[in-house]
Amino acid sequence: KVAAAGAIVIDNSSAWRSDGRIAARHSGDDGAGIRYHLAEGPESMSQTSSTSRFDRGARITLILTTALLVLAVGITIIRISFPTDGWLSAEPAEIVNIGFVYESNIMGVPSGLRPGDYLVAVEGISLAERGITGLWGLRDGWQAGNTIRYTVVRDEQTMELDVPLTKWDVGEYARATFSISDLATYMGIFAFLGISLLAFWRRPDNPAARALWVLATVVTALYMTIDILPGTIVDAVKPISIVVHLLVSSFFSLLLPPAFIRFALVFPEPVPILRRRPWLAFLPYGIGLFVFGAFLAQIFVFGWVWMVISVFITLALLVYSALTVHDAVGRAQLRWGLGGAIVGLGYFFLTFIPVFLPVPEPVENFLNATTGFGFGIMGVALGIAVLRYRLFDIDVIIRKTTSYAILTALLALVYFGSIVILQRLLA
Repeated sequence: KVAAAGAIVIDNSSAWRSDGRIAARHSGDDGAGIRYHLAEGPESMSQTSSTSRFDRGARITLILTTALLVLAVGITIIRISFPTDGWLSAEPAEIVNIGFVYESNIMGVPSGLRPGDYLVAVEGISLAERGITGLWGLRDGWQAGNTIRYTVVRDEQTMELDVPLTKWDVGEYARATFSISDLATYMGIFAFLGISLLAFWRRPDNPAARALWVLATVVTALYMTIDILPGTIVDAVKPISIVVHLLVSSFFSLLLPPAFIRFALVFPEPVPILRRRPWLAFLPYGIGLFVFGAFLAQIFVFGWVWMVISVFITLALLVYSALTVHDAVGRAQLRWGLGGAIVGLGYFFLTFIPVFLPVPEPVENFLNATTGFGFGIMGVALGIAVLRYRLFDIDVIIRKTTSYAILTALLALVYFGSIVILQRLLA
């Protein structure tokens, strides 16, 4: 039976099939005291589905991450249905400043606003001193067709303007803001999400696969929440602003930085100190909880610093693993993983340069546009590493990449189509 199945390996040596791929192994005893490992053929391997390894932890991980993605999509749809002044705005480049800088009139509704105006107050309520609920009293009058009084700073002079409110037109917004760079960004993000889901589905019992899936869902939810429709003043007027504020704050404190560090702690295997002191896995979340409190107090600099520190910790842990892992498979996984992490996190880290240093606007736009592409590279490399590099020949990589590209395009079509339909229904 052993010979017919494909291979027998004495003691603890690796079991290989005739085609050079790692096969699943069963341990047993032949009755004579000789320990052997049986390498199964493809038929036996197919009978062991990944779902059989979906323990309680894997199921909880899948439920929570799916809920996070649904929450991000739902919040984006709700935000785009709110009345708006029709302008594309952004938060000031300086961390200490609070308000919105107006960039372009997307909806074309006539108003006294001009590009570069810095909004500092609404109906006499200062944005710097309002707190989270300071503008909620304006929500009843915040309706399309009404006029709201803005206080803006223009050319170092403060002035008051009466600004009409309208509704977002998703088609107009997409035509005015969506570009090839945005397409590349979301292709990279969804490629990251797809390959991470594949790794998690194939290896639900693998801590690295779980950590990679969590990281991918957090990154995807982050982009859905703050990139498709950047922050506007209406986010502070509607009570849902508390949900948006808490979600964005948690991204940069409790979710993304710990997800980076958590993956590095368990890839390709948990680091020795984590086995001796499991509580260290929760330390990043404790730090994130402190940073989350700083976000609630509107001290945002801690969030950026924590993100930068987490990136360096992640790279340091991966380098440490590369220097201490000696088995061939583990080193091969780290070559894929460390290379992808350096490229992906390098791209991600570059986007923080405009936060701390003045750079030309074209350079800033280029850095922001390539971030998602970096995540795509990182996701594919880490997914291959988690799934074991020998399972992937180059033709498989090409085939999977093509499939993910098509899937990404379909997901984008469904997503924007649903927004357009809901926009019409809610109107």
